[in-house]
Amino acid sequence: MAAGSRVTRLTAAASVLAAAALAAACTTRSADATRREPSSVDASTLGPSDSESIAQLRIFEEETRRAFDLGKPPSAETGMGADPWTVRRLAAPARGWVGILRGRSAVVLLDDDLHEIARATAPRSPTGLAVAKNGDVLVTGELSPTVARFAVRGATLTSLGETRVSGVTGLRDITTSPAGVVWALDERGARLLRIGPDGQVAASYAVGHGASQVLATTKHVVVLAVTDHALEVFTTDTSGLPTGQSPVRVTHDGPMWGFDARETGGGLVLAAGGVEDHPLDRTGGFFGYIDSFVFAYRVHDATVERLASINVSEQGVITPKGVAIDSADGERIELFVTAYGSASGLRASLRIGSAPALSATTLVPGIRAVERSPASTAMANPLLDAWVLWTDAGVRVVPVARETPRALASRLGEALFFTSLMAPKNTSAGALSRFTCETCHFEGYVDGRTHHTGRTDIHATTKPLVGLVGNRPYFSRALDPDLSTIAHAEFRVAGAGSETDPFFAIEPREHRWLEHLGVSERTEPLELRRALMRFLTDFSHRPNPAIVSRPTAAFDVTEREGARSFRDRCETCHSARLSADDPATGVPFDRWEAMIFAEAAPIVWGSAGYRKTGVTPYVCADGARTPSLRRLYKKHPYFTNGSAKSIDEVLDSVRFAHAETFHGRAPDGATALSAADKRALRSFLDLL
Repeated sequence: MAAGSRVTRLTAAASVLAAAALAAACTTRSADATRREPSSVDASTLGPSDSESIAQLRIFEEETRRAFDLGKPPSAETGMGADPWTVRRLAAPARGWVGILRGRSAVVLLDDDLHEIARATAPRSPTGLAVAKNGDVLVTGELSPTVARFAVRGATLTSLGETRVSGVTGLRDITTSPAGVVWALDERGARLLRIGPDGQVAASYAVGHGASQVLATTKHVVVLAVTDHALEVFTTDTSGLPTGQSPVRVTHDGPMWGFDARETGGGLVLAAGGVEDHPLDRTGGFFGYIDSFVFAYRVHDATVERLASINVSEQGVITPKGVAIDSADGERIELFVTAYGSASGLRASLRIGSAPALSATTLVPGIRAVERSPASTAMANPLLDAWVLWTDAGVRVVPVARETPRALASRLGEALFFTSLMAPKNTSAGALSRFTCETCHFEGYVDGRTHHTGRTDIHATTKPLVGLVGNRPYFSRALDPDLSTIAHAEFRVAGAGSETDPFFAIEPREHRWLEHLGVSERTEPLELRRALMRFLTDFSHRPNPAIVSRPTAAFDVTEREGARSFRDRCETCHSARLSADDPATGVPFDRWEAMIFAEAAPIVWGSAGYRKTGVTPYVCADGARTPSLRRLYKKHPYFTNGSAKSIDEVLDSVRFAHAETFHGRAPDGATALSAADKRALRSFLDLL
């Protein structure tokens, strides 16, 4: 085992694991407490060669921006490609697989080799897929309030109809228990829903923020809440219905990205891929303790026992989202783990009381979901817009049928964002980590953390990296002026601590998987930065589910009152602009309604410059930059210091005094919002 390793041996007691983790944590490098926040780098801190590079990049950015319509930004719903999201094995006697294409709102029938043989329209932006015991295929979409059913008949997919689920705007995931109970996730409402035979909500259970995956076994239903950093385990009876016991929570310091579960005689075994269960440490001038880990737990009655904690970044497996338990009993767990951020997979054999046996295999990056069968393994890969098949013969990448690849620069930029390609020489030694942008920006948004910035006692929440074109300047403190500065600086920040030159070129022979993107020649440093900028330009928001599912594109009475209240009380800071740093792009109040109900919903609801609103400690002596309010439901927790855990807490904090607005530390006598104002504003904010 390499020096500085953070792999933990399996133990029968969680306390031993905690002691091992504490010992590993003592490898932190010496820190400069006054060091500038690593990911906030403005041009004044860069050398002449950096300034020259940024000047060249700005020419490209200005050309790109001139061609960009701020009023009609691209939608990541369809603009990022087909986005194969999940794949499932068909129930016997049918052969083959079924998958969903998030970017094409389609469900597809695949043969044994993952070639498409049929396609049908699915609920919009499908993200949930299940195969029932009777063979029916169930599909849900994050932009649709419906559950769709399909039957596989020979080489065709036959629609069995859709049922609209009341009280939801979209359903992130769906699963069926062995007893036939259907469960779905309402991400926006943070609810686990039991769907009755009539397709309506039979019961609802509160879960954490960022609910993204649900899985049902014979005795449990498990929900992954990404930005709450939790797995929530509900106990069910033999009929698959909850027993009424409070759910057991497995919580970490940072997010988990995917999991699997298996019943054993000794309890429920869970395996999850996520970031290291350790506070992010930036005091060394780099991103410390954010390696990718795989964790194993046993849940029995109301107790949780951690069985394993494995640093899979050391094995080259970065951002593991696809996790499969092949087998589990009282003494042994067999796992197969795939990566989104690297071209590696891992077999792990875990025995209680022994070091894990690990066997790495070469795959391709971008694997989001994995489905195992005795003869082969199927994987869904949004990054490569392909299905991936792994057999004894090796790895086969099967591009989605009927797809015309988008611009190469944008696809390469996406790879730089979601894989370790931006910092390929990073290591996992000591506090150092191998990671990707998504380690802290799940699907481009946030990770739910409030982390120490490396400067005195200042902590800050993660900001979304979606919709950046209209939301400049960047960062809460540094106010970096443009994407050119950001793109150039991020290569240095990502590789900080690796002692390698961030101004490097990429050779395809060193990253063979790039051929699946169409990269066949050496790519120079400035071209890499242009590619990242091109992707960030394309990486805009998806439509708001609250808008898409509306029968009419107009405010109701409460929302209209909320819009007026926002105009009078909030818009000075959260400005109705198409570009946060350009007052000339301001949108007059009489156009708000039409623009909010347009699918692009381009208003940024932010502004440039610093504000002091009482949210302390301030990230800068002058305060913090006003954040954008677009897709607010994705940004939990709220405020720079993460002190508000819900929109209701945000509104409860508002105070007005002497024409100033406060979210904390308001002077005596400041005025709060009335209950009616809070209700109206809450309704309005939900539309943004």
